[in-house]
Amino acid sequence: MFYLPDVPGRYPVGATTFASSLHAARTIGLSRLSSTPHKPALTLEETVFTAYYPADTGDVESSPGSAAKKAEPTKGMNWLVRPAREVLRGYAHFGQMSSWVVHRFLGPYASRLKIPVYQNAPLLDPTTPDKDPGAQWPLVLLSHGLCGTRTTYSQLCARLAAEGRVVLAVEHRDGTGPAVMPPSYSHRRAKRQKNNQPKGKYYLIPEKDIVWENGYEPEPFAFRKDQLVFRRLEMYIAYSMFSELVCAPPTVDSSIFGPLYTVDGPQPENLEDAPFWKSWISSPPRVQCTRDVSLVGHSFGGATVLSILSNPSPELPPESTGSAPTPHFAALPVRRAVEFTMWTDHFARLQDVVRLWRHDVAVTPGAAADADGEGGAGALLTLVRAKHVSFSDFGALPGHSPKTGRRLLDAVGALTLAFCGGHVEDGLRDAQLQRRKMQLELVGRHRSTGPWRLVGEVGDVIVH
Repeated sequence: MFYLPDVPGRYPVGATTFASSLHAARTIGLSRLSSTPHKPALTLEETVFTAYYPADTGDVESSPGSAAKKAEPTKGMNWLVRPAREVLRGYAHFGQMSSWVVHRFLGPYASRLKIPVYQNAPLLDPTTPDKDPGAQWPLVLLSHGLCGTRTTYSQLCARLAAEGRVVLAVEHRDGTGPAVMPPSYSHRRAKRQKNNQPKGKYYLIPEKDIVWENGYEPEPFAFRKDQLVFRRLEMYIAYSMFSELVCAPPTVDSSIFGPLYTVDGPQPENLEDAPFWKSWISSPPRVQCTRDVSLVGHSFGGATVLSILSNPSPELPPESTGSAPTPHFAALPVRRAVEFTMWTDHFARLQDVVRLWRHDVAVTPGAAADADGEGGAGALLTLVRAKHVSFSDFGALPGHSPKTGRRLLDAVGALTLAFCGGHVEDGLRDAQLQRRKMQLELVGRHRSTGPWRLVGEVGDVIVH
């Protein structure tokens, strides 16, 4: 087995994957799959997310579905989402590579790679560490980027959880993941019936995999816009389902969980003997779901966050509108890799967005602002030497400098924690991150052709 690096923090980290099937599927837009033109491309049937959280490692069930008892917790959750063969095939399709090559060279390592978390451990009581009877864990929702999964950002999610936050990493089923399985898929049944399981949905390349209803001429980026609508709905449903779980009154009646269940985890069949489920439904709630819910996104996930903050709440299906509170989302800073900062036209547009955002915060009564006076809501930061993959676990995988990848992931985690706490400037100082002005240096031979790069060392921060 191979393991990703452990993350620093005050608490051990647990992780559990939850899922909820919709009673009625929801179709978004007029796009169709080119392979089966009669089938809509964007149909939401199930919402899936992995929760990362401070774990109670002293009270762990011995195995999924078994009677609970005290057991020594063990670390290790699969980094490559199962079924591995389907997900690897999706990565090959995304990279337009041979599926055989991906399976041959990436499969043996990726399928054995583990995330250093305690899978299906109970949630730690937040009143235990600080002896504060009113303590609650803050909530964070994460949206992955193109060809990402609910485990692609496990290093960041675990870092936030290790410092006392509950993070819901949503598995988007809009064709931006390498592969997702339909609700009828069963991980346990697949082990017994390998040839009778339904096929998954693979990454969708708009130019190759999408067609439109007869007579419909889409506007530019129409499919991406529909995907954002789809993602907003997923994020709200995930929040709603999770909030109903943790805010439900304590009871031993498993019906309170409604359609929510775990993937390869304990099921709420005998709640009296299930420390895992009891840890999530205590009174008062152990997770703060009613205010300052933070949103984190990378790449297309960043666009998802901006879309959520720029649009009204979507109409949710009946099964996810019960007693869930209305979320009060808090904006997080926009962090950028170097190549996007040096993409001049794109960077100028983003600066305009952040400038308008800062203005809205300044004129909105009660809006959250950074106590330091800058680097707060709408902060725009660049990490020197960061690449696009540096914000995900890929920066810590072979093929990248371990020292550089670790340094950048530490910086991303420190900045995210600082903004969640409302003090980016304090975070820069506490994490010993060097703040720089934006300056370029020539690393090529000719000024006219470059290449150019930002002045600074790995992990230095430019606050624009």
